[in-house]
Amino acid sequence: MNVVQIFRVSDSSSIMARLKMKNHLVIFMLMAVGASSPLHAQSSKKSFIVTQTMSYKGGVDVSEFGVLRSPIIYEASLLPSKVSDQMVEGGELKDLIDGVKIGPVPLVIDIERWPLYTNTENERSKNREKLIKVLDSIRAVRPGIKLGYYSLVPARVYFPLIDQTKGVQKQMWKKSNDQALDDFVSHVDAIFPSLYTLYDDQDGWEKYAEQTLQDARRFGKPVYCYLWPQYHSSNQQLRGEYLSAKYWGLELETCYKYADGVVIWNHEPEKKWDPNVEWWQQTLKFLKSHSIKN
Repeated sequence: MNVVQIFRVSDSSSIMARLKMKNHLVIFMLMAVGASSPLHAQSSKKSFIVTQTMSYKGGVDVSEFGVLRSPIIYEASLLPSKVSDQMVEGGELKDLIDGVKIGPVPLVIDIERWPLYTNTENERSKNREKLIKVLDSIRAVRPGIKLGYYSLVPARVYFPLIDQTKGVQKQMWKKSNDQALDDFVSHVDAIFPSLYTLYDDQDGWEKYAEQTLQDARRFGKPVYCYLWPQYHSSNQQLRGEYLSAKYWGLELETCYKYADGVVIWNHEPEKKWDPNVEWWQQTLKFLKSHSIKN
């Protein structure tokens, strides 16, 4: 549409003067646009990290694709007794933490015996104190280290996030996350929600993941999703089966949309790493499509 079409005038004596003024305005605007980025230029590439914590016979190294190993310390190393909450201390703790090679994301602590999503406030308070003590103890032996907890916040729930009849449970989940924001999140450097695949329901998983990540964003910390290319072991029918390329691709893209990165977890210590498996080939396509190379 040209200037005459936009600005119609009835006074023929003023047409040329108005056109002259508008043409100068159009030229000025085009010069301004030319000096900046094009109107339809693509947005800058998003910063997104893909890491892995996988166990295979003989190990696995996919760093050539920019996927580095992410450090994790499991509960059994920090709390060796199943009947006591006594944490390793002194030289034993220092040796454990000094042996950690820091990766592209904060060190993950996996302690699942002390949830923050509890039935009583007293239990939650005790668990919170223990979790913070672990963080303080680790930072005391390795100052400056960045830390996060696997799957503690947001609390991992599924059906309350996809079933509208479970509104009460969803509100309880929201309340738990609000409490964590108030008195726990400030003690960690990143959030590591678990988004493992529980069912063969892609729409359900997507709703569950989106709501979990949207709530995680409220915490104001980097968010790195834990993904597992197999169905969760709690699913008796599908446990151990790999996700289809389509399903796995959906999970990667959903995390790319809402999070800052993913940690790929898998545990098959009796098998050798096979770079030709469908889910990994889909991962490579994802990395290429978003130009991701850590």
